[in-house]
Parts: sequence; structure tokens; C-alpha cells
Amino acid sequence: MPWSLPAAGRSPLRRLAARGHALLRREVVPARHRRGAALVVVLLTIAILTTVIIDFVYQTRVQLHMAVNQRDEVRAYFLARSGMDLARLALGFQRQVSQLGAGINIQIWQYLNQFMGAFNAGRVDLPVASVDLSSVKGLGQIKGAFDVDIEPQDGKINLGSLAVPPTDQGGARARLETIARLTVLMSPGEHKELFEQKDGQGQYNDIPEIIAALIDWVDVDADLTTMSGDGVYLPTGPGQEANRYRKVGAKVKPRNMKPDTLLELHRVKGIGDDFFSRFGESLTIYPTSKINVNTANEQMLAVLICSYVRNPMDPLCNDPFLLELSALVLQVRMYQQLRRGIFMMTPFQTVSQFSGFLRSGKPEWGFQVSKPPDLNWAELEKAIEVRPPAIYQIKAEGRIANTTKTLVAVIDLNKKGKLYYWREF
Repeated sequence: MPWSLPAAGRSPLRRLAARGHALLRREVVPARHRRGAALVVVLLTIAILTTVIIDFVYQTRVQLHMAVNQRDEVRAYFLARSGMDLARLALGFQRQVSQLGAGINIQIWQYLNQFMGAFNAGRVDLPVASVDLSSVKGLGQIKGAFDVDIEPQDGKINLGSLAVPPTDQGGARARLETIARLTVLMSPGEHKELFEQKDGQGQYNDIPEIIAALIDWVDVDADLTTMSGDGVYLPTGPGQEANRYRKVGAKVKPRNMKPDTLLELHRVKGIGDDFFSRFGESLTIYPTSKINVNTANEQMLAVLICSYVRNPMDPLCNDPFLLELSALVLQVRMYQQLRRGIFMMTPFQTVSQFSGFLRSGKPEWGFQVSKPPDLNWAELEKAIEVRPPAIYQIKAEGRIANTTKTLVAVIDLNKKGKLYYWREF
């Protein structure tokens, strides 16, 4: 056995040499036996990072689009709000304009839609010319646009008056007038099929049934209203209003108060989309009294004329095709549009001007009435109005890019701009 130093006495150099020899004696694994674990780890890491990055980019783009949409919604809202505020501000001057002097009947609402263009595009398009205001600071420099539609309510039938009890002497006349106008509104032969077909519950609803259902919906009691043999609507069944709906299995109870919106009346028995498509433009729930002939549509002008014929069997309102009545109403509407649209003037300045037009037309303007109707002229003139309307529905729509916001308000100028209704959508 050769002589050697004890292990403890080996020098560091020798220990290092011994370790190197031991490493050289180890078996070297051939390259073909390596499994590529590192490559798998690298590929897996790349795949995970790619997924994370794609998701991050997607979430970033989604949040960017959400932020852009939110920004556009805010802009569109304030564009609509600007249109609403401008309309309310302009209508607020109507009282001052009406106090300028006797005989002056200037109605601001009929000009507002044309002048809104100054704020959108910096120009005002008048019937005879256009005025460019783009050089004026603050006009025509906005991104987006807004439209304002102003609809007076004074030329419609006020369903709210049906809430007055028949024993109330103060509101009895208005209640009877509303019932009479509703009857005339729904009576023409062109609407006959509406009352001869079944509703969604399989029931037939004639004109008296629909009027009675309307009365029960808005009046304060729970008594069932029916029409008597002499055509008077009276409560006949104490506490039985809901029976009208139980017969058709509907879980509906009359509200027994004035509705908040006209669309609420879809819940009234016998009233649906067909009813509103025919009569909705002639109805309101806001406190109007007289019919404003400067804002009344064709349907309401016909109702007004036929409500005051002396002979209930007058062919003017009983002809199945209503040719004579339609021709008379068309003359009135064309005159309204000519005065308001072309000359920017109030169509009828006084009540007598309207009744005079029905008698003889306006030959100097090219409007001729061939056969004057036989009406109760004194009662007609008591029931109509020509002064500036008091109650307006304002619809303002703001637009930017593909985003639209709409505001709807109903205000009463007779009550210092009192707000009856407000909706944003």
C-alpha cells in the first residue's frame, strides 16, 4: 500500500484535483437521451404571456370604448339639456310679449325650431332666405347637434276633466264637453271596425264602454260608471269599478286619480295601440280648457266643427266619407300652414277670424268656402281660444357620433313655468 497523507492533511490543491478526477469518471449521457424540458418551459411561458397580453389589450380597448361612449353620452345629454333650456328660456318671454299691447298676438313657440339652427350650424333657415351666423362667437361651433320639438297641448281634449264628479257644478261643463268631444272623435265611420273587433282579452268595447272606463280610471271614487239611456254617464255600482277588469281575468284596478302620462292609459280596458294610433295625437292629460284653433290638428278641427252643428243629422258630419267636412278642414289647415310656415304669422289673431273663415274662407288669400256650415256660432266661439298656448310638451334630442340622448318635459306658462313632467332616456 503506497504511502499517502491523511485526508485531513491534504492540501487544498490536492482536494480540488481529486474532485476533478471524480467528475471525469462520471458517465456522460448521450445527447439523444435529453428530453428538452427547458424548451417546453420556454414555450409554455411564451403562450401564457401571449394570452395575458392579448387579454390586457382587449380589456384596454373595451375600457377605451366604454370611456368614449360615456363621454359621448355626457356630451349628448348636455346638448339635449341645452336645447331644453333654450326652449324654456324662450317660452318664458311669451308672457312679456303678450303684454306689449292689445291686438298683438305673437306666438314665440312657432318660430323656435327654425332659430335653433343658429346654435347647431351657425345659420337660421327662414322660408324666404338663410342667415349665416357662423362668424358670431359661440354659434355653430359645437361638436354634435340638438333638435327641439315643441308641441302645445292646448289644442287637444283634456282627459283630466273626467275626474270631476258629475255633482261638481264648477267642473260639470268641462266634463260634459270632454265626453261630447270624445264621442265625436271616435264616431266617424272610418273608426267603426275598431269597435267591432275583440280586444286582447276577447271582449268588445264600444264608445260608451271606453268613455266609462276612462272616467272610472281617473275619478276619485270606486263606483262603476255606466251610460244611462239618455246618454248621461253616472256611477251605478258602488265599489264595483274593478269588476270591469275581473270579467276578463285581468289583475288591474283603476288608479282613481289623474294619470302621470298619457301612455298610462294603455292599461284602461278597451284602449290599446290601435286606439292610440288613431286618437293619441288629439288627447292630453294636462289642464287645458278651451280648444286652441291655432294649434289644433285636422282631427280636432273636425271634432270642434261637428260638436257645434245645429242639426245632429247634418250631412256635414254624418256622411260616411265625410267629404264636405274633410274639404273644410283642409282649407283651415292649409291657411294655418301658409300663415305660420311662409309668413311666420299667427294664423288666427281673434276668435271671430276663425268663425269668419269657416263661414266664407279667405278669398283674398285664395281660400274659398263653397258651403258655410250651419253651426251654433255663439257656443263655438265660447269654446275656442286663439291666444298663445299655456302648456307645452318640449322634446329635446342631443346627438353626437352614434349616441343620442332625449329629454321630454311638460311646462305650464300660466303657472310660471311649472314642470308637470320630466323624463330622460
